[in-house]
Order: sequence, then C-alpha cells, then structure tokens
Amino acid sequence: MSRMTQLEIVRQYIPHDMGIEHVTSLQERGLLNQWITLSFNKICTTASTLLSPSSATLNFSHIILEDLDKQVEEALKILDILQDFVWEKLNIGHWKDIPVVWQKLFSLLVVFKVSLLAAKGCVETPEVIKMCDNGLLMGYPIFGNILAVLAQAFHDQLNCVSTSTRVANKVEKRQNTEEGNYSEHWSLPTATVPLPGDKISIHIVDKPSLEYFNRNHFLPQLPLVLKNSITHWPASSKWSPTYIVQVGGNRTVPVEIGSKYTADDWTQKLMTIEEFVQTYMKSSIGSQVHKEIGYVAQHMLFQQMPELMKDIRVPEYCCLGENQDVEINAWFGPSGTLTPTHYDPKHNFLCQVFGSKFVRLFPPSESQKLYPYEEGTMLFNTSQVDMEDSNAIMKFPDIATATYADILLTEGDMLYIPPKWWHMVKSLSPSFSVSFWFE
Repeated sequence: MSRMTQLEIVRQYIPHDMGIEHVTSLQERGLLNQWITLSFNKICTTASTLLSPSSATLNFSHIILEDLDKQVEEALKILDILQDFVWEKLNIGHWKDIPVVWQKLFSLLVVFKVSLLAAKGCVETPEVIKMCDNGLLMGYPIFGNILAVLAQAFHDQLNCVSTSTRVANKVEKRQNTEEGNYSEHWSLPTATVPLPGDKISIHIVDKPSLEYFNRNHFLPQLPLVLKNSITHWPASSKWSPTYIVQVGGNRTVPVEIGSKYTADDWTQKLMTIEEFVQTYMKSSIGSQVHKEIGYVAQHMLFQQMPELMKDIRVPEYCCLGENQDVEINAWFGPSGTLTPTHYDPKHNFLCQVFGSKFVRLFPPSESQKLYPYEEGTMLFNTSQVDMEDSNAIMKFPDIATATYADILLTEGDMLYIPPKWWHMVKSLSPSFSVSFWFE
C-alpha cells in the first residue's frame, strides 16, 4: 500500500482534534501528571497538523517538509517513551484490577502512532494492522472503537486473493462433521472416560418460544439443546476456516497453545489468523497431525472485528436476563481442543456455527464430587478431574457416583448452560462456536 493510501484511511476515520479534549479531561480528573499531559499535547498537535482537512489538499509528496518531518520524528520518540510507561502500568497485578484509564491511554497512543507512521509511510500495512490489534487487545475501545475500524479498513485494502487461495488449497470449506443426532447412534470421544453414575437426559426442542424457554428452563435453570435456533444467522452459511481468513487473515489474535488450560505446558501466543489456520487448522484435517493444539478460546473477537459481528445475532432469550449486557466470545480451533470441566457464574448460550463438539454436563449439586481446585486460586471454578485420564476414578473416587449428561452439538445447535452447571467441552472436528454470557 502506498503512503498516500495509508494516510487517506487515517484521515477518513480519525478526527484531527481527537486527542486534546480526551487528555485534558483525564488531567482535570487528576489521573495524569504534568509531564504526561505535555507529552500528549505535543503528540496531539503534530497529529492534528497531519490530519487536518487543509493538509489533505496539498500534494502529499510535498506535505512533509523538513520542519514537520522533524516534529513527527520527535513525536514518535516521545510516543515510544509514553507507550513503555503505560505498558508497565498495564502489566502490574491482575488485569481486572488495572484502572481503565491506562487501557484508554494505551489505545490513544496506538491511534497516534498509526497516524504518524501513516504520514511518514515507512511501515508496511500488515505491521500497521498488527499495531491496531495490539491496541485493541491491551487497550480499550475508544472513539467508537476506532482501532477496530482502522484495522478492518487497512485489512480490506490489502490484496487478499493470493492469501485466500493459498489457504483454500489447504482447508476445505465446511469440513464434514460427525453425522447423527442426539440418539444412541453416536459414541463418546475415544479418550473420554465413561462414568458409571446416573445419566440424565437433556431436553431437545426445535426453536422454542420465549415463554416456553423461560418457564421450563431459564427460571428452573435446566440445560436445553435448541435446534435450528441460529440457522438464520448469515454465519451459518458463510463461515468456514477459509472465510475467516478472507475476512481477517492479517488480524492478530491470542492463541492458547497446549492440550488444556490446566496443563503445565499450557501457554499463549499472539499470531495472525492466517498463521493460526495454516499451523493448527490445516493439520487437524489433513494427514499430518500437529504436535501441539492451538485454540482461539474465549476471545472477544467480535469487538475486535465488527465485520464478523454482522454475521451473528444475539439470541432473543438473552432478554430474560437482568440487563442487556451480553458478553460475546469466540471459540475457534481444530479437532481435539479441550476445555476442562468448569462452571461459569453467568447464563450461557453456546452456539455451534460449524463443526461438532462433545459436551459433558454436571449439575451444581455434584460440585463436591468434581473435586474443585481450592477457593481463592485462579482455578477455583475448575475440576481437578481429568475426564480423559483412564485412572480418573481411581484418583478421584467420588466422580464415579456423579450425575451427568453427555451431549453432541452439531452445526446450527445452541446449548443453554445455566449458571454453576459444570461442563467439559471437546471439539470433534474443526470448529467455530460463539458463546453469549449474561446475568
């Protein structure tokens, strides 16, 4: 992409005076010291000059005169110092305890950096997209989620034809998933340990009415498989690994590496969606098996990529919650991804867009038989029982008497999981699920 094209995108979406008012308001609230405020104002002034409507009428080959070029260089140096300072603030203590002001400042700095680098035209577009994603992952959605808008605009400007063709040769659209319904025609995944305890049946209803769902499942907090409740989503007919790459192949996402998040070797890594699909999705459907499993798990992808949000719908049943605050997460990965047995404090709709998953459910009454990790630890809501360990019953004998249900989710299915219901989830094929959490 040429220098002019990058700058045009920045000018189209970023107001030239966007930073000054924001920083001033933070200073008035006593959240910024004088040095930080002065530094921000200097960067704001330089960015405003580059983004102002009057500068857009000049021939770009002459716009960065010697004086302005020096200002940009100086602004970038100050910006790097500020970014290091704010980065330290973002990495002290638990993420949930970090004041949101630092997340907002980080995003603001990324917006400025993208603006200044676009003006200089010295950075390739994929690197600019990566910067935007970094601001989204570590920052806060400011100015109408401007970084998501910019990242998508830059991505759309890239020539994705060669990329999508490469991936299409390696990943077939809509891989075949295990056939069958919820009858006895399907069996447990090979590694999953069968349990001798009482098995309960989970009701299956085709597009239940709001009133039926509220009376029979939401109020008594009983799980339900909802058939054909997401078939109206555009994602149901459009999405596949190939399509996800076409829409966001250059976007950076966090990938969980390892068999499960309770494993000692579990870690996380940032990579582009294209890298993730080629490394992990390809090997899951081909003859070569990757030695590690990668999983884009519990990621707020739809906030990062609003383009994908257009393809899904918030289930109408979420209106039964106490408020309209619904947290939407993506779960995208190859066959064999495993989320250990755990519970969530909120209501959950798990929607299967493509692929299939095995789910094992335990009611809250069975909590003690699942041997949760100690209260006060990060894994307090997770069971110590590994459902794929052949010696699980020997190590944790009470699990043998636990009441449970086994379910197969296939494309178009939606599973309602009430609060505090324990669940283990394993993908049986390349898969994309969307979860909706609400109170």
